[in-house]
Amino acid sequence: MAEAQHYQLKIGESVQLKRGFLGRSALLYAGMPNDRTLSLAVVATQGNRGWAYNLYLPADQRHIDIAGVAITIHSAGPTAVQLSTD
Repeated sequence: MAEAQHYQLKIGESVQLKRGFLGRSALLYAGMPNDRTLSLAVVATQGNRGWAYNLYLPADQRHIDIAGVAITIHSAGPTAVQLSTD
């Protein structure tokens, strides 16, 4: 079983979630639009196509699943988020 990977992302920084033969998925921290909401952008590419969407989550939410990857949010602030992937 693989160990969890821990990351600290500042606004605009991203971490790669999955990488395939022709595509990849990444998670980008987009900050906190208000004190109760945090925003994560999911960025995906496949071949020469790409797309992205924002997820707006309650600031107290700790577990999400994106692109088949379980993510635990340890802490979130206006300028940075600490998370781990399982």
